[in-house]
Amino acid sequence: MTQRTITTTATGRTEEQPTNATVEITAEGYAESATGAHATVTDRAQTIVRELVGGPITEDQIRATSHRVEPPDQQFEPAEPDKYRGTRELAVNCQPDRVTEVATVAMEAGGTILNAQFELPDERVAALRNDAVADAVVRARTRAERIASTEGGTVGDVVAVTTAGTDDGGMQSIVEDALDSCFDTDFQPSSVVVTEAVEATFELDES
Repeated sequence: MTQRTITTTATGRTEEQPTNATVEITAEGYAESATGAHATVTDRAQTIVRELVGGPITEDQIRATSHRVEPPDQQFEPAEPDKYRGTRELAVNCQPDRVTEVATVAMEAGGTILNAQFELPDERVAALRNDAVADAVVRARTRAERIASTEGGTVGDVVAVTTAGTDDGGMQSIVEDALDSCFDTDFQPSSVVVTEAVEATFELDES
């Protein structure tokens, strides 16, 4: 006799406080010439780095991510429309509880905060994903038991489990990191949330 089965779907969820943070900082400088704009923004970026290294972090935690100079006719909403604009972006890696201090020091040194991103290492995200799958299977079993009970049956062993994926696919749909794009210095990280949807098939034991 063929074993009857019951299939249900469910979504599991796990979360953990982030352990890493990246603060993105922008320095700008204007001048009458491209060379002058380059020199001005370089000096401002160096000032920001100097203040950061003299305070909450070390130099090896800072990296330059971009450096550009734009003529007046290629700028979007420039502060000084008739001048060349130099822009340098910096990324600062730090512990989540140092983000507010890093942002404050950078802004007081003349920088602008683009955002602060809080995250977990890849291996922790993978572990949370496994925990979310396990949670989803438990939820799927509970749902299957509820359905089976309406027909006087019980749920047996799990036969198969497949992950159903997430809405968008990729890391962003799995990990909801706390990405703060505000321009003050009150950066409070939320938990990193991992969700996984599964389809689970169980043996259906009939009384």
